[in-house]
Amino acid sequence: MRRNILLLALLVILMLACGAPRSVGFDAKQPPTHTNTSLPPLTPLPSEIVASPMPTLTPAAPTPGVVDISDPEAARQLMLFSHTHFKTLWADGVMNYYAGDGSTNPIQSERAQMWVALPDKFLALMGPANGAPERLSVTNGTHSLDPDGMVQKIDVPITEPFVPPLGFSDTIYSHPLAGRMGTPLDEMPLPSMLAQRPGQYNIVGRETFLDRPALVLEWSREPGVIIDRFWIDLQTGVLLRHLNFSKAGGGALNLEMYLTALLVDVPLPEGAFSMGLHLPGQFMNGYDDLPPSNP
Repeated sequence: MRRNILLLALLVILMLACGAPRSVGFDAKQPPTHTNTSLPPLTPLPSEIVASPMPTLTPAAPTPGVVDISDPEAARQLMLFSHTHFKTLWADGVMNYYAGDGSTNPIQSERAQMWVALPDKFLALMGPANGAPERLSVTNGTHSLDPDGMVQKIDVPITEPFVPPLGFSDTIYSHPLAGRMGTPLDEMPLPSMLAQRPGQYNIVGRETFLDRPALVLEWSREPGVIIDRFWIDLQTGVLLRHLNFSKAGGGALNLEMYLTALLVDVPLPEGAFSMGLHLPGQFMNGYDDLPPSNP
């Protein structure tokens, strides 16, 4: 009798074990991970950031004649040597400064139009984003016209080829034209300095900006802490958009810059780099429209 009771108890235990749910290594509190061999999605921006009006971003389709890049080092070098991928350029862009505390409205906005002829010429108009230009700057390779209207001879001609360092060091070299225009937007066509900083460069997406295929690259000093995000034109290495976060990892936007128009290797009009140009009453209508000049 006792033996029958033990057998019955054993049978009940076996039935309960067969009917109970069995674990397959899945924790309901932690969703299962999936291996994704494709490009990781773009890291979402913090919800408190309201982007300024910009051209629509869409996933980039393959473009004939444009080499795709999947290596972050190749993307960094594309920025590093943007000056070797175009001869002339015209761009119109906007720069917004934020308080860096999560505020959604920029505390300062500037617009800049840039005419560039490498290796040593540029014209730049700068002013409020919603107003008239307030500053004009010109360089023709031997002389420069500063925003105060003063013409000065350039002590060291900037005709020598610019060869940035391939590796990282404590010394960063900007393109000779970068920094002369008088606006941070000069880093958009010539971003070499931004590509020389030691840290981690990671490709996080591909999008179309201004109808041009762009690679989205993030830069961090340490893993997982985004400081800069760049939209790099795959044809030239020119920056189409740049976001900078004031507190690394904090999510507050400090600076955004983006182009609203870009033309590459267009025939810039004669007189674009004349020392006789004057500040116009409004921004120009296009690359072939120039400020007034002395007769």
